[in-house]
Amino acid sequence: ANVVFVVAGAAATNGNRSTAPPGQNWANENAPFFPLPLPAEPGEAHPAAPLLGVFQPFFLFYPWIITYLRTMASTSGEGDVPGQSVLRKNVSNPSNWKKNTAKRKRNAGEEYVGQGGKVVVKRKIGAQCNDGCFEKLGMDNVKAIHDSFWALADFNIQNNFIQKYCVKGEVKRRRVQQRGDGGDAYKRKCTRAYSLSCGGTNISVCATAFRNVLGVTSRRVYNAVDRVNPTGTPRADRRGKHVPKHAMPLSRKNLVECHIKSFPTVSSHYTRAKSPLMRYLDTEMTMKKMYFLYKEWLFDNHEDEEPVTFSYYKKVVQGFRLGFKPPSTDTCSKCDRYEVSKKDANTEEEAQGIQAQWDEHLSFAKEGMKAMADMQKDNDPDTRCICLDLQQTLPVPRLCTNIAYYKRKLWVYNLCIHNLKTKKNTFYVWDEMNAGRGSVEVATCIARWIEDEQKEGSFTTLKIVSDNCGGQNKNINIILFYLRLIHSTTLQNITHTYLIPGHSYMACDRAFGHIEKYIRRVVNIYDLKGVCKGHQTLHDIKLLSTFCEGYFICRDYSGQAMGSVRLMKGQARYTRRMFDLSAVQLPQKYPTIRRLQPGKLQHLQQLLEFIPNVNQPYLQFIIRKQQELDNTEEDDSTEDEDEDHLEYDSDSEDIVDDPQPLQDEDNTGE
Repeated sequence: ANVVFVVAGAAATNGNRSTAPPGQNWANENAPFFPLPLPAEPGEAHPAAPLLGVFQPFFLFYPWIITYLRTMASTSGEGDVPGQSVLRKNVSNPSNWKKNTAKRKRNAGEEYVGQGGKVVVKRKIGAQCNDGCFEKLGMDNVKAIHDSFWALADFNIQNNFIQKYCVKGEVKRRRVQQRGDGGDAYKRKCTRAYSLSCGGTNISVCATAFRNVLGVTSRRVYNAVDRVNPTGTPRADRRGKHVPKHAMPLSRKNLVECHIKSFPTVSSHYTRAKSPLMRYLDTEMTMKKMYFLYKEWLFDNHEDEEPVTFSYYKKVVQGFRLGFKPPSTDTCSKCDRYEVSKKDANTEEEAQGIQAQWDEHLSFAKEGMKAMADMQKDNDPDTRCICLDLQQTLPVPRLCTNIAYYKRKLWVYNLCIHNLKTKKNTFYVWDEMNAGRGSVEVATCIARWIEDEQKEGSFTTLKIVSDNCGGQNKNINIILFYLRLIHSTTLQNITHTYLIPGHSYMACDRAFGHIEKYIRRVVNIYDLKGVCKGHQTLHDIKLLSTFCEGYFICRDYSGQAMGSVRLMKGQARYTRRMFDLSAVQLPQKYPTIRRLQPGKLQHLQQLLEFIPNVNQPYLQFIIRKQQELDNTEEDDSTEDEDEDHLEYDSDSEDIVDDPQPLQDEDNTGE
């Protein structure tokens, strides 16, 4: 179930945050991204000292290269409709073929080009008859009938119109004539009475006036009248309804479809919300490889059948909801277990029981998505609604040379905060030399966002949506961080909603998809600015200077948080001294840069020879600062007190009270 934490309490006022200019020379200060000042040397004034005044940041980790990006729009997509095929890339659209375009124009009475290249003029009203039928109808009514007839733009409906106003009957009188050898072989077989509607009244007209008003030929009229069944119902046009002489036999097509369905598929985390029926093949699969496997499969299982052509096989594949891009994340583990258990069920009752549990799980997931949808419709000016997520780590530098695959690289972290009401994205980007990726860093970015948002207007309620990652979003550090916000800012209520693992579809995922799409297109990425260019494609960018960050040293906090926890001043039993976190002096988490592992630093030095000189300053800056560190300093590149549970969502509804640190796995390739 969704776990919602509501924290309420006294309000306070924020101070102003000062800015510090960049102090490094490897990047232009006017550029969108540049390194932020280093910590002060012993005996020197700290560049962020003004921040330690009225408003001391609550989570004091110290990233120098934390950049702030804001976009003005977010992506959206139309949802899939069950039973409706998805138009894939390079799929032919028969409606745009020349012959079908000419057919539509012909049925609408417009000018078109025939198959022989001859231009057929637009249908128009013919000459008046000698019986005065046009005068009886009136020219305005004649034009209205003509335009309405061709506006139908459908051959069968136009025939129904002709059949209504052209009545076929028997010949009432015949002249005595010399019959031939055939006996009763009269030339006239029937009579036709013509009329047209004028002001709700049918007015009889001659055959010439009927054809000229509609702009059709006598052959069109005769064929339409003859296409009436003995029961009086019209018969649809049967032209082009025959089976093509060279059509692919259904049995061969079924074999192709059977082979396509034999491939294992998975759903995508990013597209499952808007395209729930879309499935994705293995990352190494291609169309040509599928066709090659099809021919082998056909030879092994159906020797008598000839394989279809590659173009026909590709056409059949494009009719399926299949994609070849790798899914961004895994599927829901519970859904996968329910699916496997249901298939392995021995009885119908057991399968129904599993399905009931599965439906309950899906209903919980829908509740979380519904809560996020309701936040988007919230019009309260005192409420801010956001969702946040941390992107998968990005390696820098990213080189196309084959030796780079075996070298370790610098990790870059990117946290996205999406405003559900304004559709704006805010990105916080830093590298592993400056900070980790735990709950302290997440809380710091939230604090930065709140401080910037309050500059545009004060608000008292904050609603947050995130996934269930215990090491980042769902732990005691985050709860204490919210308490400090209540005690030190104007916020009075904070609600955090955790989505069901595997069903956390947020706008942040779409933004990450755009960034990863950009990175895949780029051949080489040499530094942090190259990574940030993927954010620039999402619209406006704003840069803010650094600030000092740290983390809480937790006091006593007992009890397990289940469901909802409400801490309200005047109603909960606590003392101001115990819970007044605004007065707590917080130590700085990263007083200096983090030492990288020697092996990684050596690999970064080896990669410099594959980077142009103009793009080397970023790595040279990192290598120089690492070399300046005291050799006796303890390696803290993997010491992060709350960097745990980072690669999966927690299924538990409990808050992680005292998470144990996990050692980061170093990358051995991209």
